[in-house]
Amino acid sequence: MQRVHSIADKNMPLMPRLYLLLLLCLCWIPLPVLALDNITLLVGTPSLPSNEFVEQFKTEIAQGNDSKPAVNVIRVEELVNKHAALSDNTIIIAVGVQALYQASKLDNRLPVLGVLVSQPAFDKLQQDSKRNTRNFSAIVLDQPIPRQIALIKALMPSATHIGILLGPLSRPLGSVLQQAASQQGFGLLQENIRDPDDLVPMLKHVLSSSPVLLAVPDPIVYNRETVQTILLTSYRYQKPVIGFSQAYVRAGALAAVFSTPGQVAKQAAEVVRQFAGKPQGGLPPPLIPKYFSVETNRQVARSLGIELGDENALSETLLRIERPLP
Repeated sequence: MQRVHSIADKNMPLMPRLYLLLLLCLCWIPLPVLALDNITLLVGTPSLPSNEFVEQFKTEIAQGNDSKPAVNVIRVEELVNKHAALSDNTIIIAVGVQALYQASKLDNRLPVLGVLVSQPAFDKLQQDSKRNTRNFSAIVLDQPIPRQIALIKALMPSATHIGILLGPLSRPLGSVLQQAASQQGFGLLQENIRDPDDLVPMLKHVLSSSPVLLAVPDPIVYNRETVQTILLTSYRYQKPVIGFSQAYVRAGALAAVFSTPGQVAKQAAEVVRQFAGKPQGGLPPPLIPKYFSVETNRQVARSLGIELGDENALSETLLRIERPLP
């Protein structure tokens, strides 16, 4: 019968025994967990949103963290001088499009998380830079479409259709909008705008046939030059606009769901903690906002004869729809 050797077999030559013992030890070594030496917040032109993000992120990352990682804040104009000082264990959080653009040029081994950027802006930078997607991600500002439509359902439960204007950048969202609207019991009246001159006639057509207009970010349709035209025209038709930002509500939209810089900062701190605890690292794919708020314009609601609930209650309603209790 053939004899089977064990590692402790004294008849086995010394070198093979040592080699097998070394292999066995290596098998039991756990995969390394990335420990962050520091976190670098890269910011562009100072603004209230970026300042709010920075201060809240510092607060969030310090909570429940025994290691107390250092949080460095540098401006994009300082990046050239400080690039060499960035260690391999640094994660870059790029605050805003300008900062994310500069961060996309850094060494591909450095993990970069963009914040306060839109999905289209991130997609373009990722495509242009060809960065490794495991080390280049973002928490985008774009609210998920089902969340926006759920807000309409909560505000206008008797509505049957939603009007929407899409431009060249937002047109690919048409099928997603159609599916999300259908799942929540709405029909969708969609007009595609190819030229700015088409805006007013198509807007009037949508407003004449739909009880509500859902605004979707697109530079051709919704910009500083068109915002007053859209809001005033919708008011004349006595139809509400659901905006995509707090500023839009204050300008005259009925309501919007959005994420504040502080809420994005809370999510970013969670992503950093998860990243640091992963063997071999690796950022998640681009993330939708986890935390959000609802703001309403009560003056507009009164003029349109719409009863509004409490904003916090509306937020809780949307949360229950997205994350139902087991």
